[in-house]
Amino acid sequence: MPSWLHTAQLEVVPGAGLVGRWLGAVIVVGGDGAQGDSPAHLSSASFTSSTSSASSALDALIGSDGWPRPEVLRDRIEALDEPLDVAVVLEQSGADSVWVFSAGVPCFDAEGKQLSSGGATIEPGKSLRIGSREASVGQSAGQSADCHPALTLVEGVVPGGGAVLRAVAAGDAHSPSPVASAAVFDDGASYSLDTNYVIGREPAGQSKAGFSSIILGDDENSVSRAHAELEVRHGAIVLTDLGSTNGTHLLEVSTNQWSRLVPNVPTTLEPGSRVAIGSRQFVIEETP
Repeated sequence: MPSWLHTAQLEVVPGAGLVGRWLGAVIVVGGDGAQGDSPAHLSSASFTSSTSSASSALDALIGSDGWPRPEVLRDRIEALDEPLDVAVVLEQSGADSVWVFSAGVPCFDAEGKQLSSGGATIEPGKSLRIGSREASVGQSAGQSADCHPALTLVEGVVPGGGAVLRAVAAGDAHSPSPVASAAVFDDGASYSLDTNYVIGREPAGQSKAGFSSIILGDDENSVSRAHAELEVRHGAIVLTDLGSTNGTHLLEVSTNQWSRLVPNVPTTLEPGSRVAIGSRQFVIEETP
């Protein structure tokens, strides 16, 4: 049976907090500012680029080593000494249900009933709303000056005040077809994103099943042997730093500044995304 949270669609609701999704877990943490203070559009910026209370709360749960597995995350939540404005939905191992933890950020089922912490079953085709009984997402960036476009989060952390988790009806689970794209490097080398890659100075020994290697020459010795993974998940292009020495950086379009990715936390890329692997760079380009 498909993993429920992995096949469910997660739509981010605009707001001043943060929404994260990774390894069968969804976290929503409350923010400390008005909705209009959140970014003009949702991006895949990592939570470390923010100094808000939401960032601190998420950091307290995730820690400095990257997003933990769901069972570790659950233990950390239950061991909290201080209250956090947070809601967490975790997949229950071996069960067609989820575990909900709600403190300060409420969760509601499809009928608008607030869920208490504990096990819950969400029927296929129904939805779970996190943060608001009437949560909704914007339809386009041009609706108004403070309206945010909807964003379907596959994995990673983005700004947001809540989320709508829509279960996939039985038999309808499928991955959307990705846009034909390629990773084009600064030396002109192009790699079609119809397969997954481990990128590094000597990645061959680190590659896992289903991954090919992209070997980067590096006179400055700034690229680690196995530096990052580039793959397509559920139709989205996902980049993950593998704990590299000099880091993997993403050029944020909204600020035109580089931000370092959190190790082992996937970040979703889009056509036009520019990435630095040590001193080397590549850009995601659509292909005919």
